[in-house]
Amino acid sequence: MSSWLLKGKTSVPFPKWARLFIAVTGFALLAYSINTFFSSDMHKLQYTFPYTVIALGCIFVAGFEKRIFLTEDGIIKEFRTWGSKGRDLIPWEEVTAVRISKSAENNVATFVRDNKNVTITIEKNKNLELMDILSSYLPEISPEQID
Repeated sequence: MSSWLLKGKTSVPFPKWARLFIAVTGFALLAYSINTFFSSDMHKLQYTFPYTVIALGCIFVAGFEKRIFLTEDGIIKEFRTWGSKGRDLIPWEEVTAVRISKSAENNVATFVRDNKNVTITIEKNKNLELMDILSSYLPEISPEQID
């Protein structure tokens, strides 16, 4: 696997302090649920399932991270959670169109492949780097600028 040419911004649903708070809350709810499950009080046993589901959801959300890279081989889309990691490679040959939209501080490049789109968010100052990569690896496709 080749090294990355351009790394997109990491996409996480929450800032680090919120992820830490959500993870601690999830582990606390899971501990309470396990404690209740193994206690002898049958009245509280009915509450263990909702606490377990909410706790596992909190833990999953706190550990989710999405990253996108542009490499010599193509576009790599990577998803990470606590114990698993998924990686999808989209070769440059499968990209049929490129759309670039600009905002105040970011540029968003959307690579179209059949019916699926892959979107990468990059900083405004890396626009020339993106255009160089596109001209090198996708010379037959001209990027469509969207304002």
